[in-house]
Amino acid sequence: MADQRPKLFIVGVSRSGTSAFARLLGQHKQIMIGIERYRGLVQEKAVEDWPDNLFDKDVFFIDELKRNKFNRAHYDEQLAKYDTAKWVGDKIPAWLAYVEPLRKKFPNSVFLCMLREPKDVGFSFESKAEGAQKGFWLNKTFEHGVMAAARAYAKAEAVLKAGTPDFYMVEYDRVFPYDLEYLKAILARLELEPDESILEYYRGASKQKSEKVGAKERMMDPARIKFVEEAIDRSQFEFLRSHSVDRS
Repeated sequence: MADQRPKLFIVGVSRSGTSAFARLLGQHKQIMIGIERYRGLVQEKAVEDWPDNLFDKDVFFIDELKRNKFNRAHYDEQLAKYDTAKWVGDKIPAWLAYVEPLRKKFPNSVFLCMLREPKDVGFSFESKAEGAQKGFWLNKTFEHGVMAAARAYAKAEAVLKAGTPDFYMVEYDRVFPYDLEYLKAILARLELEPDESILEYYRGASKQKSEKVGAKERMMDPARIKFVEEAIDRSQFEFLRSHSVDRS
């Protein structure tokens, strides 16, 4: 029989902190989560046609995952607690567009949608593109990031206004830097409390995030300010914020 535990999905827009957030939650002894384990699956077949055993141990953990040195340690840690974890899931930003079919495929699933200031998503797109030699990130710009955020937040608004249960916004700027009460509120939605593993990791990760953001802070020139103002519906953004995990 396919794994019957409740599923946890982290969604949003690329460069909004979904990976850092997934790695944080993945430190909890009761949460087993992938880092885009099934990224390309939605392009291969409709959600309703996916096999039921995607989160079974012998399917989720395959040798190919360990070829990626960046994720190898993460998957080793997740495998070690697979049998005892309460939650299993994956982090894939683009699955924000498939919330309803995913809920039908995986009943009792919870969605945590990252919410980050669009200008910061834009800066992160730009920063990622600076080191790209090929592939998706090549030639991506600040404007690409802002528009990606605008599209994602429109989708999130539609999900919330449809009354979709167990769909919560998670504010990047409240996860990082360190906000223990906010982390507790997130875990409470999963009927969990912080354990020492996640607390120790959170303290270190938050410090690193603060230093990294401070070192790479960029100026918003008038042209970029105008672009963000025209691209982003601030009332929509505040609506999403009002549905943050500790408010909705």
